[in-house]
Amino acid sequence: DTVTGVQLSDLIPPEVVIGEITSEGAAVTQIGVPPSYIWEIEDLMPQAGGIITLSGQVKPEVNSPFDFTNTASVSAASGDPVANDNSVSVLSHVSGTLYVDAAKTAGANDGSSWRDAFTSLQSALDIAQAGDQIWVAKGVYVPSQRTEEEDPRSATFKLVDGVAMYGGFAGIPGQEGD
Repeated sequence: DTVTGVQLSDLIPPEVVIGEITSEGAAVTQIGVPPSYIWEIEDLMPQAGGIITLSGQVKPEVNSPFDFTNTASVSAASGDPVANDNSVSVLSHVSGTLYVDAAKTAGANDGSSWRDAFTSLQSALDIAQAGDQIWVAKGVYVPSQRTEEEDPRSATFKLVDGVAMYGGFAGIPGQEGD
């Protein structure tokens, strides 16, 4: 039995400009349009597979430009008696810096810069992923997530694995490292 009806979808963050797409192994046909790339993959015999690689660069206005590579592989471990029920998804994340300033009174409150800093440290922790940095302006930050719903003393910040956090910044645009 072959594995049939396989599709692979890959949502590329808008901060990435894809320059090259390569594939090897199984034949693939691109059917989606950026930023949501979708490929149909030829029927796979058991133990067969393929690799799709997207290469590009993060836009310079987001971060210092750096190369971006996203590789997805798909394989058939065994035959598939049900056609058209196979899919694989890949989600990419571009690491960056999130800004937090409790004293902020204006701005988008989206953490994208000191000007638009989150006012809550918890907001940054909620969206941070491995590879991100959180820069925190000097100030007092109080946790809001409780480990015991009825006990306000159980409030805590839950740190995220792989996220670096730095504090004591002045929080002034143009002086990001100060």
